[in-house]
Amino acid sequence: MAYTPKPIVTAPAWTKEKIGDEVPNDPIALVGPNSIFVITRIYQESSSIGTPTIYRVREFTNDLKTKLAQFDLNLSDLAGAEGDARQASAYYYNGYYYMIVPTTSKSGSYAIDMTTPSDLLLLQFDKNWKIVKYKNLSQNHEDIETFVTGFKIYKDFFLVTYKKGMPFVGLLNIYDQNFNLVLSETVKEKGEGRSALEITDGRIYVGFSGGQGPPPPGAKNKFPKNQSSKPPKAEIYIFEFDEE
Repeated sequence: MAYTPKPIVTAPAWTKEKIGDEVPNDPIALVGPNSIFVITRIYQESSSIGTPTIYRVREFTNDLKTKLAQFDLNLSDLAGAEGDARQASAYYYNGYYYMIVPTTSKSGSYAIDMTTPSDLLLLQFDKNWKIVKYKNLSQNHEDIETFVTGFKIYKDFFLVTYKKGMPFVGLLNIYDQNFNLVLSETVKEKGEGRSALEITDGRIYVGFSGGQGPPPPGAKNKFPKNQSSKPPKAEIYIFEFDEE
């Protein structure tokens, strides 16, 4: 339907980034009321508390021919919003932009986000990307909660898919308009890979990619020791949405 004539950003390969580099893997695509946003992450030295949390936002016209704006969304000053920016999700709904981001929750030195204790932070922005309100959604600050790659709003409920713990468990959480948890469902016991979330006609589709598989040459030290070397398998789970 539309595409940019050339890449909007290029960056070093994974494990080759330097502080301040833009990280284009796991970008966020956000369809707004009159434009389209692409959100990436800014690489930091580590995921530890005290490290900035910065996302880069680009806004395009609906046909993607013109870039309207570009700015950095710095969330570091929020309570509990410190640590290298990680895989997050965003959504536009009823006049507001929303983001769910993982943030470091425990002091210590952490090299990669897959082993960093982290909480989920839900943020609401106005049309100018000014924060209206935010809330920490997590119940246990010791948990690893990351890869928030599924996020939708349906009938005033917030639905989120992400990964928790080590080894990872794939979860579907549902929150009300006050950001209170109303349902938590374990979708997959070993939630390797990224999650995807779609909703149509009262039916929820949760997909998990097959997982990372064996590490590439020269990057073994960047993976947890329990990283699977088995051929990955992708799966889709289907739920019925019941407001009762």
